Amino acid sequence: MVENMKNNKRTLLGAMLSFALVAIIGVTLAFKPAPKNEIKLRYFDESWSFNGSSSAGATNPDLYDQGAPSESCEGAQTVCELIAPDTNSDGKPDMDAQVAIPGNPTVQDRINDALASGTPNETVPHLRSL
Repeated sequence: MVENMKNNKRTLLGAMLSFALVAIIGVTLAFKPAPKNEIKLRYFDESWSFNGSSSAGATNPDLYDQGAPSESCEGAQTVCELIAPDTNSDGKPDMDAQVAIPGNPTVQDRINDALASGTPNETVPHLRSL
């Protein structure tokens, strides 16, 4: 009888430990952090040449030709070269693409920043005179 009680205690102890382990695993999986909505940022390497005649059209994707500028980029009045993706595969730079820098500005934002400051940046590496 004593032997039977020892076996019952071991079985009960084993069942309690198994239950506790399953409960710990369940709680751990239940409270796993939710996935974040991540913004996928891209580094761009497509070069575009601005063929507009005023800085007012610098954010119009129709005024860019794919490829580096053939003319000299000197001055600070408008965009000469733009680095941006052709996300839509339509032969035009994507002005709404986000640039991989703090704040996640768009290509259009960085064009406006370069024009307002008269200083090139990672998206507008060269400015030119009109």
